[in-house]
Amino acid sequence: MRHLFLISFFFILSISFAQVAGTISYTLSLDKERATKKIKNNKSDSNSNLFILKQINEFEKVEAKLIFNKHESSYKVVESLDSDSNNNFNLFEAKAGAKSEFYSDILNDIYFYTSLFDDSQLVAYPKFKWNIKNEFKNILGFECQKAEIISSDDKNRVAWFTKDISVPFGPLRYHGLPGLVLLYEEDGGLLILEAVDISFDDHIEIKKPEGKLTDEESHKKDLRKKSSLYEN
Repeated sequence: MRHLFLISFFFILSISFAQVAGTISYTLSLDKERATKKIKNNKSDSNSNLFILKQINEFEKVEAKLIFNKHESSYKVVESLDSDSNNNFNLFEAKAGAKSEFYSDILNDIYFYTSLFDDSQLVAYPKFKWNIKNEFKNILGFECQKAEIISSDDKNRVAWFTKDISVPFGPLRYHGLPGLVLLYEEDGGLLILEAVDISFDDHIEIKKPEGKLTDEESHKKDLRKKSSLYEN
């Protein structure tokens, strides 16, 4: 009996260790009805509202992928909303990450994304602080727990992570929890970035993006300078 218990224990343990490398496909979806109502109730600039309403109307789901192993992860959008004939900036694709790659290295405490306008610029960002809740739900067969971002702004940002996949990664910059993030939602579900498929592969290798590292404040100043040059 003891022998059978040990076999079962090591079998479960082996599965647990096996699930530390793989690929997750995410889909970003938008509650168009709520988004439209929110913009129509907004009394700010009418031209901006019309632009956003047009993008809401034209919105289709955005697909992205996260690849991860024990120590690193890389996340980026894999299907652009832009067609070959239309390279306009899309507000909602930006919410999924647009053309930036988000890279994490927990061994060396390195977290950055490639600049949207110059992928040789690597923009370092601070990690979020989380408030883990005693709320659970099932996503793709994994038990997930709720966590809220601790922030001074009024944004309601929530992640659902699973300890069944014991790596602290997630889409975009939503990581640092005791398990992989399978769902991120903003503003009570107005925007949802949810895992739709998971595959495990022990041989995942991640190539770290190369470039000049800067911080977000310096990056914003640089973008403002470039913007003023175009305006003059």
